Amino acid sequence: MPTLVCFGDSNTADSYDANGTPRLTPRIADSLNGWKVINAGISGETTRDALARIKKDVADYYPSLVTVLFGSNDSARNRDVSLEEYEKNLRLIVEQLSPEKTILISPPPVVEAAQINNRDNATLAKYAQIVQKVARETGSHFIDLFTEMKDLPDYSELLVEDGLHISEQGYVFLSHIITAKIKSIQEVN
Repeated sequence: MPTLVCFGDSNTADSYDANGTPRLTPRIADSLNGWKVINAGISGETTRDALARIKKDVADYYPSLVTVLFGSNDSARNRDVSLEEYEKNLRLIVEQLSPEKTILISPPPVVEAAQINNRDNATLAKYAQIVQKVARETGSHFIDLFTEMKDLPDYSELLVEDGLHISEQGYVFLSHIITAKIKSIQEVN
């Protein structure tokens, strides 16, 4: 049975919200018949934290594919993960997983009015560009979530009130994008 590990921060963490509504991994599992889908998201984490747990939480499952969604916390003003360190950390993650198994996902945009003094889209765009660069240079798969959301008429509908975390509608959107990417990878292989 092929295995997908969804590795990330709070936008990946927790399979269900407090009301029992499915978040990311159950939605992907429903769309990928025959796949085992493992949630390896932890709220508040950066790529620095990810490197400390990648073996136990990801590699030890011998995944067929891994989604990697970090950057919202790396880019936060109080977290101090520079663009250079973020790029280095992403490259180390890809190296440990192998490019053909890695689906790098750029961080989503935020609603800036709700994220005053924490995050802004100009900075997040730079982190998103790093994800694209690492994917291109390593040969990893890539989903440009930042641009996909920014191109919508009102991407704020895909985020909850805090302007940072993905909403139920956002999880529907993201799970469709990830599922489509995985199906396109399967077609090539």
